Amino acid sequence: SVSVGGDGSPFAVTGAPDTPFEVGPESSQEIAVTYDPSEAGADAGTVVIGSDADNVEGAVEVALSGEAEAPSIAAQVVPSDTTVRSGQALSLEQTVTNEAADAAVLEAQVTDVPGFLTLTGSEVPDDGSSFDPDSLELSLEPGAEATLTYEFQEEVGSTTTFEGAIAHQTNDPANPTVDLPVSITSQAAQIALAPDSLGFGPTAIEGARGGDAAPADTFAIENPNGAALT
Repeated sequence: SVSVGGDGSPFAVTGAPDTPFEVGPESSQEIAVTYDPSEAGADAGTVVIGSDADNVEGAVEVALSGEAEAPSIAAQVVPSDTTVRSGQALSLEQTVTNEAADAAVLEAQVTDVPGFLTLTGSEVPDDGSSFDPDSLELSLEPGAEATLTYEFQEEVGSTTTFEGAIAHQTNDPANPTVDLPVSITSQAAQIALAPDSLGFGPTAIEGARGGDAAPADTFAIENPNGAALT
């Protein structure tokens, strides 16, 4: 008989004849074992072989070991909180990194993009990683990083803050969903006067100033925001 010891083991015998089977004189029989872990960490097990061999007592064992790795996502968007003038175009860059080092492939899908952002481009390394701009599905090999580019441009009549989040679903067991908050304030033009009053002291009437010019002073019209004031 051939079996894997331990309940719930990620190891399984997948290539062996039906038991009992015979191994002929001076021959051999290959046994295939697969390792299919469901969570990260170190695993150990044994394949137990029962036989009628007279050179051992009881069953013989093959020790099994494995190291399972899960994908690990790291993501950010820059800038995530900023202010622009009304009508100004702003480019935002989102990076997504698979921090797994050796084996695990990160699968992530952008499931929601705020209506005030438009996806305009992507950059993915040529290492087997990929990004589908239609389904917004991203696949990253271990250690790979992708960049997604978004654009913001809004004309506003009054200063307005646009808030939302770029949402993702992933196969990272520790982060099955990832939301990246975005807050952009589009500033409309504003007016301010400096100073907001002018005072003239006692002033002689025209023709009684002894040849002096009429007194004058100034004030400034200021636009404290970035948008053009008309």
